[in-house]
Amino acid sequence: MKGKSLVALAVAVAVLVAFSVASFAGPVRGMGAGPRGGGMGANCWLTAPEIAAQLGLTPEQTQKLNSIRDEHIKEMATLRSQIASKRAELEVLLREPELNKEKIMAKQQEISKLQGEMDSKRIQYRVKSMELLTPEQRQQASTYRMGPKGKGLCW
Repeated sequence: MKGKSLVALAVAVAVLVAFSVASFAGPVRGMGAGPRGGGMGANCWLTAPEIAAQLGLTPEQTQKLNSIRDEHIKEMATLRSQIASKRAELEVLLREPELNKEKIMAKQQEISKLQGEMDSKRIQYRVKSMELLTPEQRQQASTYRMGPKGKGLCW
C-alpha cells in the first residue's frame, strides 16, 4: 500500500512539474502577435519594415538589431525555463507534509535572483538596441512609447 502511495506521489509531482514548466514558461518573446511576429519583450516593432522605413534604418542596423534580438530571445527563454523549474520545485516544497521554511525561502530567493537577471538582461538589451540608432532615430523611436498602433514597445 505504501509503495502505491509513493508511486502515485511521484506521478503527481511529475505531472505538476510538467504543467508548471509549460504554464510558467509562457510564449517565447519575439514570437506571437505584432510586426514580424514579435511579441512583447523583443523590440519586435523596431525592425518591422514599416517602422524601419520610418526610422530610416540601414540594412546594417536592421541586421544588427535582429542579431541582438535573437540572442536576447534565447537568453530570456533560458531564464524563463529556469524560473519555471524553480517554481515547480517550490510548489513541491510547499506541498510537503512538513514545511521546511528555510528550503522554501531559499527556493524563493533563487527565483527572485533569476527574475532580477531577466530584468537586467531586458535593460541591457534595450540599451544595446538603442545604441545602434542615431540620436535622431532614438528621438523618433521614443515617440513610439506604446509602439505602433498601441501594441507596446516589445522590449
